[in-house]
Amino acid sequence: MSIDLILQLHRATHRVGLFLAAWKPALGVSQAEAHILAFLSQAGPSPIGAVHRAFAHKRSTLTGVLDRLETKGWLNREPHPEDRRSTLLRLTPKGLKQAARVKEAMGALGQALAEELSPHALAATARCLEALEHAAERAGGGD
Repeated sequence: MSIDLILQLHRATHRVGLFLAAWKPALGVSQAEAHILAFLSQAGPSPIGAVHRAFAHKRSTLTGVLDRLETKGWLNREPHPEDRRSTLLRLTPKGLKQAARVKEAMGALGQALAEELSPHALAATARCLEALEHAAERAGGGD
C-alpha cells in the first residue's frame, strides 16, 4: 500500500504541474516558480532559508528558480536588514501581480479538490502528507 501511495503522490504532483501549464491565459511559470511566487505573496519578504525550508529544494535548484524569477522581473534579492549574512527575497509589483494569477489558478484547483473531498477527508490528507514529509526526512531525505 505505501509504495502505491508514493506513486499516487508523484502522479498527483505531476498533474498539478500540468494543470498550471494549461491555465489560460498562460502563466508562463514552472511549477517550482509558481509555488515560490505563491509562498512569497503570502509570507511577504522572506529570507532564502525560509523558502528553502518551505520547499526542501536542493540549494542549487532553488538558486536556479530564484534566478529565473529575478530575470523575469518578479523578484528582488536584497540584504536582510537584521542579518548581514542573510538575503531577503521580495516580490516586485510585477511579481505580486503574477503571484495573484498563480494563486487564482491554485485556488481553482483547491476548490475542485474541495468538491471531491469532505472537510474531514481534506484534513486527513493534510495530516498524511505531513507524516510522509517527516518520514522521508527521517529516512535521510533532508538537506
